[in-house]
Amino acid sequence: MNPLGIAKYLLLNIQQVSMSKSIHLSKISAHRLLAKSSNVFWVLMLTLVYGKSFAQSDAPNIHDICKASPANCLANIDKSLSSVSKKSRIWFQYKLYQLDALFQLVKHQELKQEIAQWVDVEDMPLKFKINIYILHAKQLKFEGDIESAEQYLNKSIEMLNSVSQLYTDPMMTIQIANTLNYLGKNQQGYDLLMALDKKYSSRYEPLLKLELYENLGHFSARLEHFDEHLALRHKALTAATELANEQRISVALYNVARAHQMLNTDEEALKYFVKARTHSLIAKDSYGAEIALMRQAQIAMKQKDVERVSALYAQIKRDVIYQYFPELLDELANYQ
Repeated sequence: MNPLGIAKYLLLNIQQVSMSKSIHLSKISAHRLLAKSSNVFWVLMLTLVYGKSFAQSDAPNIHDICKASPANCLANIDKSLSSVSKKSRIWFQYKLYQLDALFQLVKHQELKQEIAQWVDVEDMPLKFKINIYILHAKQLKFEGDIESAEQYLNKSIEMLNSVSQLYTDPMMTIQIANTLNYLGKNQQGYDLLMALDKKYSSRYEPLLKLELYENLGHFSARLEHFDEHLALRHKALTAATELANEQRISVALYNVARAHQMLNTDEEALKYFVKARTHSLIAKDSYGAEIALMRQAQIAMKQKDVERVSALYAQIKRDVIYQYFPELLDELANYQ
């Protein structure tokens, strides 16, 4: 569960997965697997914090918009925020939609500014505070303040555990597992989610399944269960398709492609990277589109296809992703 789904730039230094000499989970790509995966917070707010009813007439519309497209969500959310009383229950609901959309589209500077406004505020809903703490922790870890980051993550786990005793919602379990992931407790998180999968395997809830299998995928990759990892990525793709969110579909496709890279089935990986880029462009996710193109160039470099590397590299918008992949992009530039 990806509480708030934190801006990709807040990525944690997740342990790299050993797959081959040339393929490793980079800090940002691992987070993208997670994020993306890891992006549970709007469900959390619906089912646990705010309930399933909407008090305002435009709420169902903005709910549907934000569920389907983070880009369209950002384009419409300010109107919804201004239409309700600030700091009301529904206002916090809309605010979480906004934060999630910023994360999904890697609007890291905007997200950082939003987090800064809330991290020291006490008077806010508990679930909103949990999400802010986790966001802030990931930011701190990304900036190198590991000790402070772990303090905030541990605080969030304590609050999550206290809330989970009051609510029997699987999304809470996924969020706890997601936080365990950031603390490097991979086996514990894996076991927790495998039990959840067994319990809810027959339930038709695309978003629940998407969050569950995305997060299980992260754990299985880090535990080097690579065949299982691929199967879980395909399950997440099925759920994303049922959810009909182009951006989530693009991430799921990218994750399938990366799973194939870990198995050294590069031709299959290439097919999925191409599909991921197509869906990213539809979703107006420039970050996703560029990393999918970069991975295609990486495969071409592995295959020693200099001409193909040159052609693909020329299309990459370096300014969009260079801060996340400087070494790989420089390697591609020097390979030509």
